[in-house]
Amino acid sequence: MRADLAIRSTPDHQVADHVGAVPIAAVLAFLCAPAAAISSSLGSILIAGQTIYPFKVIVPALVIVVAPTAFGLLRRPSSYPGLLALFSIWGALGLIWAANRPAAVKELSILVFAALVTAGLVSVTQYDAGTRALLRGWLAAGWLTSLIAGWELVTGQHLDSVFVEDRLGETSGVVLSTFGNPNNYGAFILLTVPFVAIVASGWAALWGLGRRDVVAARLLCIVLPALLLLSGSRLAVVGMAAGIGTFLLLNRRHRLAGRVARISAVGVGALLIGAFATGQEIAAKFSTLFYTAPFTQTSGQARLNLTLNGLDFLAQTYGVGLGAGGFEAKMSSGRFNFPVQAEVVNPHNFWIEVASQYGLVGIGLITLVFVGPIAVYARAREPYSSAVTRQIAAVLLAGAISYLFATLAGSSYVNAPENWMFLATFAALTLPVARSQGNDAQLIAEPAEDPQLARSSR
Repeated sequence: MRADLAIRSTPDHQVADHVGAVPIAAVLAFLCAPAAAISSSLGSILIAGQTIYPFKVIVPALVIVVAPTAFGLLRRPSSYPGLLALFSIWGALGLIWAANRPAAVKELSILVFAALVTAGLVSVTQYDAGTRALLRGWLAAGWLTSLIAGWELVTGQHLDSVFVEDRLGETSGVVLSTFGNPNNYGAFILLTVPFVAIVASGWAALWGLGRRDVVAARLLCIVLPALLLLSGSRLAVVGMAAGIGTFLLLNRRHRLAGRVARISAVGVGALLIGAFATGQEIAAKFSTLFYTAPFTQTSGQARLNLTLNGLDFLAQTYGVGLGAGGFEAKMSSGRFNFPVQAEVVNPHNFWIEVASQYGLVGIGLITLVFVGPIAVYARAREPYSSAVTRQIAAVLLAGAISYLFATLAGSSYVNAPENWMFLATFAALTLPVARSQGNDAQLIAEPAEDPQLARSSR
């Protein structure tokens, strides 16, 4: 297997000519995920009276370093960055009819960064060093947010947020980490798990990640599910189960499926027993998985009515959309047909948020950004791909299923940097996965002289 990985891994200097920029680009790629993770609560720094957001500094710096490759990607409409750039342009046109232009401009700035971070990461993953850095960045983000969640559990304190202010004295045993809301933290864990799992399995040795990375990832695989349960995000818990189920389904004829199923069953059982043993407050927290409780932002009926309102807004605008920030503005005005609580103004559904604000064009572009990588990973499951390539693709396909639940967990996801960071990473990893699959096909077409090496590649 080690020889197989050595052959299929592409040395950095063979991928592109701009090798001098690789170390700097790798550092910036590493910082992207942690910067996105802390954007909600710790994402700004006050320097000389000016508020600086690290994520909004790191992303343009990455694009500049990997230029002109990144800008070339933006100019190609068929590429993922190009699709997001078109999405931003369409959103900018929506300023003409947007109800709240200041809010619309703020939201559009996020879309511009979505296109830029995707261009930067797609460019940097042409190099193995860039792929390593990106995955390590997700590990760092997972550990950073986990440590803050641990601090919450030990001290009973939380970082400042509207959620905490509205529920003073009601958040004991609840973890929000840096996201200001337990549902958003649960969603972030779903986004993180696929990339952590790839490293934890050892399959990322394909791109040069080592034993220390594997150990850090495996420990995180123990920590994250526990924190997910403590977040009380029911949709995120269901999303985790759906992701694991998808992975087992894709490997139903592989002995790995039984191993993962046994580990998952033992892990879930241990977590539940440990949680109930810690006391009544945390035990009550788990009950939110089964009935409506204070830690859910809306009931199922409210979520359904928000979805129906979003579809109604889409129909009212003849498929054009309300414009950036339009859903919240419309709900705040009281001009909607399906009743919800007065204070609930966000869609709680990323896809409805995009469709109602950016219309059929916007939802079409975002769907292509999401479905395009899925098609690449599905092709990587072909029989001629190596076992490592097939399993990495399986994890990413399972992650896509979990992502669908993550997009329903939070109140608003268009403005969430971690959402675009996931989509950017999901798109960027198509390059190293496709490169690995191409090398697999070449090994089959041109058998190695060593019979043992030829067998290990299949």
